[in-house]
Order: sequence, then structure tokens, then C-alpha cells
Amino acid sequence: RLRSWLKFEREELDCSMVLPVSSLLRSEIEAISNVAMLGPTTWPGMVESGKSQSKPPAERSNHIIFVGREVKRKGLDIAIDIIREIRRIDPTIELHVYGALEEEVHRKWRQPFVRYFGWVESVPYHNYRTLIHPARIEPYGMAVAEALSRGVSCFVSNRTGVLGLRDQISGLDLHELVSLNGARDCALQISRFQNDLKGRGPVDTKLGASIPWTWADLAKMHYDHVYRAGL
Repeated sequence: RLRSWLKFEREELDCSMVLPVSSLLRSEIEAISNVAMLGPTTWPGMVESGKSQSKPPAERSNHIIFVGREVKRKGLDIAIDIIREIRRIDPTIELHVYGALEEEVHRKWRQPFVRYFGWVESVPYHNYRTLIHPARIEPYGMAVAEALSRGVSCFVSNRTGVLGLRDQISGLDLHELVSLNGARDCALQISRFQNDLKGRGPVDTKLGASIPWTWADLAKMHYDHVYRAGL
């Protein structure tokens, strides 16, 4: 197994072209490697989920969702600080974390207003109005694309690659957090937006139809051109 992984890594380094999944990742690669090997930016998309998108924000929970296992890199501690400030405005709001269990995170992140659901087969995005993703670094952020495709308003850091989708698709409910160092400012930003959401009707999102390249396409490409050739 180790020999196989080393072979895959060597082939990745010797490849003739790299397809970055976001403008952010593209700029990072350009800073450290040969620009000539970079192909076009290939944005992963999401298949639309049908009926789950028709649930109006007013019928969804006002609790805020966070999705991810690499909680430090994805900024769970920052999200907790922001939710703590939001609770000064609305003490009923909780942070619901999918992907990690309470016993897996730092003790100081185990707060009474944070609920951990661990890994689930399908994240119930359609039950929520708002997702927060204050990542320290995130090449893309598939959870954000998944949430957008289900009509969830998303607040992300400027170090999250998916934020570049705003330049590709108009009208996305995708917002840049005002500051990762100012929890109170972020809390006010999200709280005001949550209040605006209450009167909205059903969400009509075109994300799935706008970006035909999905994780399934990427997986098939790796299977056909990498794994089958190496095994």
C-alpha cells in the first residue's frame, strides 16, 4: 500500500497538467510551481437535490450549521466564538456540527450551545437557513457547494476557494465574513441576514445546473486514469 501511494505521489509530481479547483488554489500553486503546468480552473459542482430545495427559509431552523472533520483548519473555534456573540442577540441559537464528535474536539470547544452530530450519511442542509465556514485555508469547500445547492445561505472566510464562485455565477447566496478576527462584527453580519431570511419564500438555486463538473466526475477520472493504471 505504501509503495502504491508513493507511486501515485510521484506520478502527481510528474504530471503534465494540474487542474486547480478554485482561483484561490490556483494562486497558491502559481506561487510555488511552474505556471506552464496549470490547466484551466475546474470548479466542482453539485447535483441539484430537487424537493429539498423548496423548503422556505422561514420554515427552517435558525440554528447555524458547520460541516467538516478537520475542525481546526476549517475554523470551528472561530465559528464557536461567532455563535457565542450571536447568542448575545438571540440566546436560542445553537451551532450544529456535522463531521466531528464532541469527544474528538478540544475540551474548550465543548460548549452547551454547540451540538455535535458526528459523521452522517447525508447532512440535512434543508433543515437550516445558514452555514458558517470560517476556514483558515480551504482549497475549495465542497460542504459550502452542497449547502448552496440546497438553498442555504453561506458565510465563509476569504481563504475559502468556493468564494470565487461569485465571479462565475450571479445571485449566489454566498457571503464573505467581514473579519475572522472580529467575532462580534461577524455575529452582527449574520444576525441581520438571518432576520432578513425570515420573510423569504422558497429558494431557487441553479448551482447544480450551472457547474456540470461534480465530485463524481473527478472520482471517475481518478479511477480511470490513476488507480486502474497503478493497481
